[in-house]
Amino acid sequence: MAEFVQLRLEEMRPELEQYAKFELFGMDEIREITIKRKDLEYKVQKRNKSKEDYLKYIQYEVDLLKLLRLKLQSFQASENTAKIKRELCKFIINRIMHLLYCSVTRFPEDIKLWLTYIKFCKSERRFSEVSRNLEKMLKFHGNKEQMWQIAAHWEYLECDNIESARAFLLTGMRHHPHSEFIYSEAVWLELKYASDLRSAAIQEALQNKKEPDLNADMIMQGALAQVMYETAIEKVNSCEFLCSLLKIVLDFDFVPMMHNAIKTKMTETFSGDLSTWICLARLELEGFLFEGQMNPKLFYKRKKCPDMKPTKRQILFAYDILNKAVQEINTEESWSQFIEILLDLLEKAEADDKINGYPNLLHRLLKETLDDAHIRAKLPSAYYSYYIEYLGDDEDKIEEVLQVATDRHPKDLDLWMARLKLSFVQNSKDKSKKIFECGIKELNESDEELELWLLMTEHFADDESLLEKLFRKSSSGKSKSVSKIKIMHLNFIFERKGLLACRSLYSTLSIVPPFSIDLHKKMVEIELQQEKVDVKSARKCYELACDQFGGNDSDIWMDFINFELKFGSKTLIAGLYMRASKTLAKSESEIFIQKYHALQNSM
Repeated sequence: MAEFVQLRLEEMRPELEQYAKFELFGMDEIREITIKRKDLEYKVQKRNKSKEDYLKYIQYEVDLLKLLRLKLQSFQASENTAKIKRELCKFIINRIMHLLYCSVTRFPEDIKLWLTYIKFCKSERRFSEVSRNLEKMLKFHGNKEQMWQIAAHWEYLECDNIESARAFLLTGMRHHPHSEFIYSEAVWLELKYASDLRSAAIQEALQNKKEPDLNADMIMQGALAQVMYETAIEKVNSCEFLCSLLKIVLDFDFVPMMHNAIKTKMTETFSGDLSTWICLARLELEGFLFEGQMNPKLFYKRKKCPDMKPTKRQILFAYDILNKAVQEINTEESWSQFIEILLDLLEKAEADDKINGYPNLLHRLLKETLDDAHIRAKLPSAYYSYYIEYLGDDEDKIEEVLQVATDRHPKDLDLWMARLKLSFVQNSKDKSKKIFECGIKELNESDEELELWLLMTEHFADDESLLEKLFRKSSSGKSKSVSKIKIMHLNFIFERKGLLACRSLYSTLSIVPPFSIDLHKKMVEIELQQEKVDVKSARKCYELACDQFGGNDSDIWMDFINFELKFGSKTLIAGLYMRASKTLAKSESEIFIQKYHALQNSM
């Protein structure tokens, strides 16, 4: 290993001598570079090589290259100095290239190393280096569709080699015969190639002061792209794929026939799929189409301004597309997507001062859509809040809508809350009571029921009679939240009628199934917060808790023992210990004994 390191150091000598000759680095700096490189060389030459050692070495050389280029900026510009600069930088660039090549050879499974290698080669214009190693990269990463795209783009966009680019994508298709991504890339590549040929023909015609003949070659008219498209739809036939292809095709203004073919295929084959119509509507809104057609003026305008805003006519056309689609498909999901698109447009319009008048138009369209969806019984529950806002102060209409909404979506808490709040505004106690009882009946399988209870108790805080009736009715029920309702009931009575009434209620609630450990704990909390603790009453709570939950809960026994230590009689502790040991299940009993002994040791 030492011999290889020494060889590398010897190879560095000409480079370091040049640094000294041109006074780019001082002798101390050159010595420091030598020591650092020697240390890094030993790490990459050891038997058990690690990726991190290569990366550290590469990063050091990249930083050194940046520093060298900064120092070289002080050189006076001339043909001779330009050559010297290139030669001085070439030493480090070659070393980085060598390290990158060794790293991808040693760790070919690491995709990030390959991408770093490609990025560096591109920055230093070492195109042939990447081309020689693309096949090696794909041998290890051919299962990733994006790698075939990277290879094809490199060959065509960087090396201007269309044949190699095509070969990579065709091979990728064999590896991924149903890949939408690779087929899309193949169509894009042929369209890009045709576009570049057309641009070259136009430039040549301008130089020769002739009219360009763009129809002389079928390739320039997108014939190969058409062939690739026809091949693709035989293998991959989905609405999403056609949408992606359509957007690619609309970036090229010389293939209107291909655009029409894809659009016709979408609307005929996938007319029942809302994605088709959403795609066409979005293309209209994003400026790719104008009233469903390719428009040359729009094409060049979008090229200059990619974030161009839709016109009023485009908004209305997109609205008509989606409106007709949801009328036919008529599902909650389709209406939901339609409304979301309108809400997104409205948000952007209100945030952009340049789109004057559009918010009013979009508000009108959104109201019509919400109204239509409600009438057709397909309005999702999440959008009723928007619908109610548009109804203004018409309480009768709002009441009618909310009643229908809760009938259609009985498990939606927000609708019940809105309906209950409306009854409060109408000052109808009987109506509020009826809505509340219907709501908790529908929501009794979830904790959302408690939100209605909180709203009801807050509004009718002064009506003890009504709340007491509601609490008593629900405390004996079987809803999921009955334990929490019992605690709310207990708090309510304690705050309104005092401790004695609270104890009386607790005696009743504590023995009514389903039993609640939290109810016992709440009553103990109330007892212990009194100025003078009533030990008998508090002990009764612990006794009931231990009777109902003492078989599986060691904590309640420990709480009971701690209570007797602090407020009750220490003589009862031994008896509690024996009862707990016999009552608890084996696993809990062992935990209890450990906690008990820990308590004794701390005393």
